[in-house]
Amino acid sequence: MIYIDPATGSKELFPLFPCGRAVLTNLNADFGFFGNGESGKILIGIERKSIITGDFFNSFTSGRLIGQQLPKMKDTFQVVYLLIEGRYRNIDGTLEVYIKRRWQRIPLKNSFWRYDQFLGILESLRNFTGIRLLFSENEFDSVNQILSMEKFWSKPFNDHQAYKAIYTGQKGLANFTTPFGMQLLCLFPGIKFKTAKLIYDKFCPNGKAENLLAELLNFKEFRWRSIKGIGAQKVSKIKEFIKKEVKC
Repeated sequence: MIYIDPATGSKELFPLFPCGRAVLTNLNADFGFFGNGESGKILIGIERKSIITGDFFNSFTSGRLIGQQLPKMKDTFQVVYLLIEGRYRNIDGTLEVYIKRRWQRIPLKNSFWRYDQFLGILESLRNFTGIRLLFSENEFDSVNQILSMEKFWSKPFNDHQAYKAIYTGQKGLANFTTPFGMQLLCLFPGIKFKTAKLIYDKFCPNGKAENLLAELLNFKEFRWRSIKGIGAQKVSKIKEFIKKEVKC
């Protein structure tokens, strides 16, 4: 069951939910539902902010979003989502939002919202507050996003395994279970997963990644040349890459 706050900004979406899937009730968020966390049942909250109506911009510049709404949500819910509704684009550094069938700039004091300002706010929320972000194009898409999140969290926590399958459809690519040292080596010019594993196994016995750092800082060409798949041309590119990119 999805709980919907009967206030402006959320109640408008109530008729769009499938019959019997939602109910109106007072919340410290626009939408809420129970889910399965690692240690048991948790409460998930979603705050919807439309950039089409200007609700996102008004609530941010007034301080209401940062100073009131999100702190209350963090106190109430174990997982907090901010749903950004509306299409936007970057035109010469200026943020434009698709409103009433045309692209429009968003006023900000004596100027207009810049694209980097908007993205900077979202990235700050993502990295420094623990808020999770969702994006939708319109009201119908927002409802689908909320229903999808409710379905995701209704699944037993330990049954979520999709993250382990990322990239495994392509043989020989790193995934989330790959040691960081091997992931780093895959960034080197000409180094693919198979070669990265050979390097890691040689320089990092018993998984000691600090040995890889020592090899990078004290580069010895003959040690790298001894690894299958690394010839003179490739080792030269690796050496140049290390000199340019590895800073300690």
